[in-house]
Amino acid sequence: MPGSAVLGTNLVDELIPDLVDGLRDDLHPELGVRQFRVFAVTRTYTAEFGGDAFTDSEIEITPQPLVMNYVGSIRHQLVPCGLDEAGLVVLKEISLTYTEAEISGPPANPDLQDFLIRIQDAHGQLTKSRHFQIAGPPYPDRVTDMGWAMNLIPASTPEGL
Repeated sequence: MPGSAVLGTNLVDELIPDLVDGLRDDLHPELGVRQFRVFAVTRTYTAEFGGDAFTDSEIEITPQPLVMNYVGSIRHQLVPCGLDEAGLVVLKEISLTYTEAEISGPPANPDLQDFLIRIQDAHGQLTKSRHFQIAGPPYPDRVTDMGWAMNLIPASTPEGL
């Protein structure tokens, strides 16, 4: 389901919902060129300070965004308690029909809520779903990608990456 942004009356904005998003939504899944499905996840903890019990509320971002730097960028990093994942993933071509708040999360109480991006395999290769945190504010790229772009870093979550 697309977002709730109120688009303008310029040519790009008029093309976004039907033509650009329509083609991306029809062609990418049918051709199999987008390896991942992407979800915006609001994680609410049942106890303060991020207890182990939580519930997730998630919305799939459609059409499928372009996930870049996933291979080669995510690597293992030695930390005091073992190995953790590190790196930078870039999401591009996120529909401009979404508002910044819809793709970067609501203002949250950090003791009770997290906003994450979950990236999951879309074609049966059974790659592990991973959660990411947004590494900076998303920005609308109307020149190159005709969509939002954002940088993500691996998130440490209770169930692991």
